[in-house]
Amino acid sequence: MAKSTREMRGLALLVTLAICGLSYTFVAPQVSNTSRELNTSLRAAGEYTGFVPDMQRRQLMNFVLVTTAGIPVLVALGCYLWYFVPPVAGGGGGAQLAGDVDGNPVTLEAWVKGHKDNDRELVQGLKGEPFYLISTPDNIKDFALLSVCTHLGCVVPWNKAANKFCCPCHGSQYDENGKVVRGPAPLSLALAHTTTIEGKLALSPWTEQDFRTGLVLIVGLLAALAATSAFVGPQAPSVSRGEVSTMRAAGEYTGFVPDMQRRQLMNFVLVTTAGIPVLVALGCYLWYFVPPVAGGGGGAQLAGDVDGNPVTLEAWVKGHKDNDRELVQGLKGEPFYLISTPDNIKDFALLSVCTHLGCVVPWNKAANKFCCPCHGSQYDENGKVVRGPAPLSLALAHTTTIEGKLALSPWTEQDFRTGLDPWWK
Repeated sequence: MAKSTREMRGLALLVTLAICGLSYTFVAPQVSNTSRELNTSLRAAGEYTGFVPDMQRRQLMNFVLVTTAGIPVLVALGCYLWYFVPPVAGGGGGAQLAGDVDGNPVTLEAWVKGHKDNDRELVQGLKGEPFYLISTPDNIKDFALLSVCTHLGCVVPWNKAANKFCCPCHGSQYDENGKVVRGPAPLSLALAHTTTIEGKLALSPWTEQDFRTGLVLIVGLLAALAATSAFVGPQAPSVSRGEVSTMRAAGEYTGFVPDMQRRQLMNFVLVTTAGIPVLVALGCYLWYFVPPVAGGGGGAQLAGDVDGNPVTLEAWVKGHKDNDRELVQGLKGEPFYLISTPDNIKDFALLSVCTHLGCVVPWNKAANKFCCPCHGSQYDENGKVVRGPAPLSLALAHTTTIEGKLALSPWTEQDFRTGLDPWWK
């Protein structure tokens, strides 16, 4: 894995050097070394001498054009390629003992006693990163899986009911062997070998072919350069030959600019090539601050359980204690928290989608907070943000009952937690 990363970085460096070298190939014709007297005679006769005004400026503009266009493209291409570089399961060349939650070595005997066939549990593996060990009836499988999602780095839990690893952040899924079966994750979970050292479980780096895909990571870069036709020498003047010849012979500047249309075209190409990547980057940056919108129409919508069945107030009160919180399907089917009181529910519900990057935020009863598992944002018991990077509080919805069934309706008035208008309106 580390070798592939080095190869990609080396490839990016070679492309950079190639573009820098390419800038020197787009140059205008060189100045004629014909004598001044002969040039004057040729001009007076109306003949084209091959003279190009201000050669150094032209070479400078060629260099500026290529580098200005090349650098944003390389940055965008580098970010795109880096997206497909999965987290590296670190560690040296040798085996490293697996550790439990306290960092103590895990023995094979203790593992077999405490786990059933196909059980999966996290241990501290290479570089202390969380790896899943997979049980067999009397041992463990000969490979471990790095639990870090290859999309944006969330820790992926094992869903025993679905027999899959399901990322809680953006919905990526992996099969029982860690092979990606649903995006947006681009790659499968990283592998490591498992072994035993004096009866203790250990992990070592996986460097050979991935048995799940039969592929070795290959990064290819195809570049097509068709801009050479734009960098051409100047054309002959379009004004009358007699008038130009007379003015040139007298040593006067005629105001003639060779090939004006092509110059205007290159100005347009320069501005758009530099401007488009900047606008895209700026748009992505601004979009980062646009929080998820709590949908829903103008009326109330029945709350649904995990199977989509309506939830009755009577059943809710029987199954929940004071201050319990549980997710239901709310407006537009989005996950909302209902909050219990001794004999009812509070008059508001909380959208469980983090206002940072859209992860589902679980309730931490011990801390009395909502704590995002992705990037550490925290919200108080009413969903008010108390710790970033989330910029805004959780969205609200009204709760009510319709014929004994719980329902939610959009919250359009002032946010009682902040005294501000609702951002989700």
